Amino acid sequence: MKRTTWIWIATQIFLLPVLSAVTASALPKDEEKQVTIRVRNYARMESAVLLRAETTANKILQEAGADTVWLLCFDGSTWSVDVACTNLPGPMDLTVNVLPFSTSQASRLRRDVFGDAIEDGEQGFGSDAWIFIDRIKSFAMERELSLAQLLGHVLAHELGHMLLGANSHSGMGLMRAQWSSRELLDADHGGLFFSSSESKRIQKAVLARWQAGSRDLQSAQAQQITKNLLVPEPR
Repeated sequence: MKRTTWIWIATQIFLLPVLSAVTASALPKDEEKQVTIRVRNYARMESAVLLRAETTANKILQEAGADTVWLLCFDGSTWSVDVACTNLPGPMDLTVNVLPFSTSQASRLRRDVFGDAIEDGEQGFGSDAWIFIDRIKSFAMERELSLAQLLGHVLAHELGHMLLGANSHSGMGLMRAQWSSRELLDADHGGLFFSSSESKRIQKAVLARWQAGSRDLQSAQAQQITKNLLVPEPR
């Protein structure tokens, strides 16, 4: 029997317990099931208002059973060097782009369109959303609403689209396509949330994203282990 064959057999015998350990180590932990929200503040939104809005959105998502961690990856002038911002996004990473919205652009959409999101992207998961901050500012001023509260609910709405997937608008509540006066009032008082059925779907969606990311990680680890073990036979 050739020496290369012995190396292959020894490698497989060694890999079995190692891969089992990799699988066991991939059991879900609370911090691993956190959804990372990468915020890019192209509009240079006031940091204090943006932070309050993120806090509002975070509360809404927590009520739905989804834990999130928010990162400011671009503040309008400087890109963060945090690896959580610079690494390639995985299934547990969502990107929110806060954009200024010119008058010419605004004329092409209804006046109550505050954002947009990709509901079904790579691997079937939505990953990117765009928030039109000037439209939200104008609307909040006209209706005498809290800008931070309104923005926070818009953030939650667009994140909801990414987590719930295609056709995620509802007939009422946070995921309604066009909020009524009652829903706007609820949002202004911090009382607009996902429905019970939407919350359950979000929890399942987060688990599915975590499982997809876990499979990708296990595959990458196994490939690296195999690469390290399968050395060329000395001549």
